[in-house]
Amino acid sequence: MGRPRCSRSATAARTSTVSLRFIAFPFPHSKFLLTKTQRSATLNVFIIAGVGPNRGVGFESRRHWVRNIPGWPCRRAFFRWTSERRWPLRRISLTVNGVKHDAMVEPRQLLVYFLREQLALTGTNVGCDTSTCGACTILVNGKSAKSCTLLAVQADGAEVTTIEGLASNGEMHPLQKAFHESHGLQCGYCTPGMIMASVDLIANNDAMSDEDIRMGLEGNLCRCTGYQNIVKSVQQAAGEMRSPAST
Repeated sequence: MGRPRCSRSATAARTSTVSLRFIAFPFPHSKFLLTKTQRSATLNVFIIAGVGPNRGVGFESRRHWVRNIPGWPCRRAFFRWTSERRWPLRRISLTVNGVKHDAMVEPRQLLVYFLREQLALTGTNVGCDTSTCGACTILVNGKSAKSCTLLAVQADGAEVTTIEGLASNGEMHPLQKAFHESHGLQCGYCTPGMIMASVDLIANNDAMSDEDIRMGLEGNLCRCTGYQNIVKSVQQAAGEMRSPAST
């Protein structure tokens, strides 16, 4: 569905200055906050209807305020837009890095943004938003997954591990240590995803040849290192994790 449209015959099309505060919170007494898309549609209605920056202040309700906008087709289109574009919140419960979290999320919210924005776990990076680069890789129930392709509601009841949850008692994970010692990173943006994918790779594969590692990490892209030191780091960590001293 596109943005609401009003014909010029319904109301005079005259522009007016609308303050940023008014765009962000068009209904002073409303408990509903609009998304960026809804604010954009709302602004279109304001401009067509000729609503100034001080209009709407002091009204008792959203409906009372909108009724004072000239041009009934604009009001009708506006109500249809806001009612159909409002997303109901869903309650989810999941364990992240050993800590249980209960939260209310929109059904459309991606898991990567839930981790970054609501839990402040910014080690999980957003690279491409198309599941290509692998910078957002995490572990979901022990399996590597790209969190930009998962909805937060899909992780309901799951156990999630991010890069922040690998270290134990102040000691770096063997993979983190190996990437540091073998210079398996350069700019570092892809490193969290590389490490999380490598955890799953080592846990589920016996062979750790160069070809096996390159095939196992083909879903994670690096634009800096040429992968040579990444492969070396994974082999070093695999040897340490599988040694009797580490068990």
